[in-house]
Amino acid sequence: MKTYDIIIMTEGSDPVFNIARALGGYKIASALRNEGYSVFVLNNFSHFIQTGTIYEILDKLIGDNTLWVGFSSTLFMRKKKDVYTKRHTRDVAKQNILWRWPTVDEDIREMTNYIRHTKGVKTVYGGTMTHHRAKEVKDEIDYFVVGMGEHCALHITDHIKNGTTLNYNIAYGSSPKVIDYDQKGSLFDFRNAIINYVPEDFWNPDDGMGIEFGRGCIFKCKFCAYPLIGKKKGDLSFLRNKDCIKHELKQNYDLYGVTKYVIIDDTFNEQTIKLQAIADAIEELDLPVKLQFSAFIRIDLVARWPEQLELLKKINVRAWFLGVESLNYESAKTIGKGCPKETIFETIRNARKEFDGSLSVYGSFIAGLPHDNKETMDMWTAELFANPDIFDAYSFSPLELGTASELSKNADYFGYTVYTDNDNKENKWRTKDWSSDETVEYVTNLQEKFLGDFKVSSFFLMFYQCLGYSFDELRQMTFTELFEDPKSRRIARQYLQSSYYGKVENFLGIKNKEPNIKYMKNLPIKQELISSLKREFIENLPVAQTIDVNLLTIQNDTMANCSVANVLAQHVSSVIGCQLIPSYWKQAADSYSPPSKYDETAITLILDGNNPITWDEDNDVYFSCALLNFKRMHSIQTTDNAIFLKLSNFDKSYDEVLNAIQGKEGELFGIGLL
Repeated sequence: MKTYDIIIMTEGSDPVFNIARALGGYKIASALRNEGYSVFVLNNFSHFIQTGTIYEILDKLIGDNTLWVGFSSTLFMRKKKDVYTKRHTRDVAKQNILWRWPTVDEDIREMTNYIRHTKGVKTVYGGTMTHHRAKEVKDEIDYFVVGMGEHCALHITDHIKNGTTLNYNIAYGSSPKVIDYDQKGSLFDFRNAIINYVPEDFWNPDDGMGIEFGRGCIFKCKFCAYPLIGKKKGDLSFLRNKDCIKHELKQNYDLYGVTKYVIIDDTFNEQTIKLQAIADAIEELDLPVKLQFSAFIRIDLVARWPEQLELLKKINVRAWFLGVESLNYESAKTIGKGCPKETIFETIRNARKEFDGSLSVYGSFIAGLPHDNKETMDMWTAELFANPDIFDAYSFSPLELGTASELSKNADYFGYTVYTDNDNKENKWRTKDWSSDETVEYVTNLQEKFLGDFKVSSFFLMFYQCLGYSFDELRQMTFTELFEDPKSRRIARQYLQSSYYGKVENFLGIKNKEPNIKYMKNLPIKQELISSLKREFIENLPVAQTIDVNLLTIQNDTMANCSVANVLAQHVSSVIGCQLIPSYWKQAADSYSPPSKYDETAITLILDGNNPITWDEDNDVYFSCALLNFKRMHSIQTTDNAIFLKLSNFDKSYDEVLNAIQGKEGELFGIGLL
């Protein structure tokens, strides 16, 4: 089987379903492929760690020709409850936070040790993070790239393959070697770069794919710490040429059928000539299906140059992310976004008419900007909420200083005092009106009050159409409705399995292993016992208690006549050495059972229905009879009626019960019990 010169691991970039792919790893892969290297991009690699197939995948991909394994980290996220909880998160669902790895460090270290020491292959870490993260991943990584990565990736590859001199920054030591000589990507020919996808990237017609038409931004907003700001207007070196745009759009449609795109340009409409080139490219392609896009838009430019609205409609950019930041004119003007709120409102309303109402507008705001305080924000947020026809959704973030932004560099001039908190070493600030802690509290209150009303918007409208919704159906739903809908979670998992995970496994000839085996143990059981227990449940159904509209149970006193279950519980209790309490349950078809609130270990027998337990709302696990660790969060989403028997234990831990039954599995459910 073919092995690859380079393997790049990436992770999904949306906070709940994990179906949105980060683009960076594919951009690096494309640059390498154009130089003749074979590259395999493994998306959502933490999934394969969880399912236990990652080592088999590495064995299939790595060969004598393999030079390095890379990690594209820009959108690595962890659940907020699992990491540093004091950190602020801009995640719409308020569940995740950007982190160094997308899963626990121990699993990553075990995997990278296998890559580096067992397979003898170097590891590379890249993304938009600064050199400060290098020390956090020093035990797993050989090379750490800061900034834009195309040229650096080629440089590292040439060094490993041919022994050429490595240009790394010795000031940061040599473990890992920090490569930061091209942070702004000026040595890479972005304008004429051909994006090169291959069939085994496994994109699909329903996917929302990232695309980059321009790199950097001609503006220099005072709060912005991005390195690629202040580009010269008219400089075409950071704008893709029309032929490259046409090639990419045609390739993606011909190879995968992709028609939905997330434009990752910092400011998509920074120059009208750029919009015109893209509109012309799409018109000349004349694809049989109309493309649709989402993008970061500056609304003041649309107001100033009305022809931009016509071009945005022609391109079909129908989901806008607007970095408005503040509706206080003095505040917005100070940071470089001076557009009166009346003009903003009028322009958005005109745009909605131009798109015949099928336009989504998301507004992003910052608390703590110059000339803003609690009183001014109370005024303009009240006006914002009083005009619900303007934005479909919005978010508020507290101002962060201590970065590379002009506000940070000249904090005193703008009225800020910046200091370091002694407890958690975070940068904090205060002004004569309020402080960074107060803005965090202010934002938290706003988010909690209005989050439930936010409509699905911006890039999510491209990503989530794969769940079976149309653009307009999605934009009528709130994020809360979508994210908390167990059906949507199930559809997302099934989509990932069929559209990506399964394709990777089939391509590599890998059989999927039982996921999360450390939280459950399958146990042998005879069908005769299952049938006997099912009959007993049906006979005692008249005494069942209704828990809710979808859940019935026979437990406690109502189990008195359930002799088979009671004898079974007594027998298994004697084997394990602790009391097990039996109970029957029936869950209706097409219903959702949330995670258990109790700290218990249970042996569960499925008597009817082919429905999985879903660990951590992520992996579906099918079984007939198993010891389950209920302390681990899980839920059940049924497709048909489910009947099961639980033998619950509240005295011993999962590990204690696991040890007690070791070697005795065959004694637990003998036919003699019948």
